[in-house]
Order: sequence, then structure tokens, then C-alpha cells
Amino acid sequence: FRRVLFRSGEHVYVPMHGDLLAALERESGLPAWTRTIDVASEPAVGDGAVFAVSRGLIRALEAGTGEDRWSVAIDSNIAAPLTWASGWLFAVLTSGDLLALRAADGEIVWRHRLGSISSHRPVAFGPSLYLSLMNSQVVALEVTTGKTLWQRKLPGTLSEPAAARDRVFVGSDNNFFYALDAASGRDEWSWRNGGDVIGATVDDDVVYFVSLDNILRAVNRGNGNQRWRKPTGTRPVLPPLAFKGVEI
Repeated sequence: FRRVLFRSGEHVYVPMHGDLLAALERESGLPAWTRTIDVASEPAVGDGAVFAVSRGLIRALEAGTGEDRWSVAIDSNIAAPLTWASGWLFAVLTSGDLLALRAADGEIVWRHRLGSISSHRPVAFGPSLYLSLMNSQVVALEVTTGKTLWQRKLPGTLSEPAAARDRVFVGSDNNFFYALDAASGRDEWSWRNGGDVIGATVDDDVVYFVSLDNILRAVNRGNGNQRWRKPTGTRPVLPPLAFKGVEI
């Protein structure tokens, strides 16, 4: 699994070998609870729940106890990790469909045919949801309805998007990092790197992105001007994370 989750405030959630999902106390590291559950992809956390895909079901567990809250059957395998955002839960399926569920009870509110598969989680920001697809399209959808707002073709195989304010950021294996206008998908600025771009994160007005030239860069969100760059020391395999002003 790509990450251990720190999003509940009190617990850290760790999928483990042997079909176990463990919750640890964030401050002490002591076990809080464990569930025997075959987790098919990285869970999501929000609304006081842990959301996981297991054996053809999307399941919601109480974040504090691990007890079942609800489950809903899906008719295809999961293609990307789940995304929780402000009461919504989004699931990308290997059928090429995107499901939007109400996180409180698991009701499927809408279903959108993407036209391609995505192995990257959707990214929600404000009223919009952004995805990068295997056919090199970046797609923006309306969160509440699934209506397509815009779509944009970029060169190469694309990384997971990141979004902040009026920008959507996505990297490519053509060595470019792109900043797109969040409302229209038009180009705002781009960076040419010495290797494939693995991914990005945004912290306020600073965008951090890493590529296979083994460089981590920090640039301005609005205009792309570089603030600093730092060698990673080894080849990166995951996008960076930003946490309360600290980049990791």
C-alpha cells in the first residue's frame, strides 16, 4: 500500500498482511483496534469513518472502534484508491466507471462513464473533482452531479493530479509538469524536468513536485517560479506529502 493514513486526528490506520486492518493510537503507537478484513486498496478516512474495499464491497467502519457502519456491493474491481471529500466518497472502477457515494450511508448518488481507466485517485477541490486517465486525459467533473466541466489531452502517461485554488497540477512521463486553469483546463505554466514526473502536492501557495531526475522542487502556485530545489538522494517512487508547513 502506498501510504499509512494519518487523517483521523487520533488514529493511524495500517493495512497489514494476513487480511488485517489495524488502528493505532497516533500519540502512543498503541493498538486501538484490529479487524480481519481483506483490504483491496488503500483506505480513505473521513466523517469519523474508515472506508475500505474488500471482496466486492465498499465498507465503512467506525474510525474509533472498527465496527461496521455500512457496506455496498460494487459490480467491478477497484482501479484506484478511494477518495473521501466533504461528505462524498469516490471510487474508480476497472470498468471505467466512477462512482460517487454519500459517505454517511453508502448510497450511490451518481455514476459517470470515464471512457478510460485511472489508476490514480480522484482529487476533489471545492465544487470540482479532477482525474488523470490512462488515455492521457485530465478530466474535471462537478462533484454533486458528475457532469463533465472540461477535459484536456496532455502528452505522455500522467501522474496523479493535485489541486489548489485556481490551478490543477499534473506531471507526465514526457518530463513535463503542467499547471492548468482549474475552471477551463487551459495551460497556465509548465516545467521541463530531467525525468518522469512522479507527482505533486500543494501547501498554500507552494507546489512541491518530484521527478526521476531525483530532484524535489518547490515552485509558486500561481506562476511556477522556483523557490528551491533539493536532491532526493534516491529515485522517488511516490508523490511528496506536505503536512502543516513541512514537506516529506
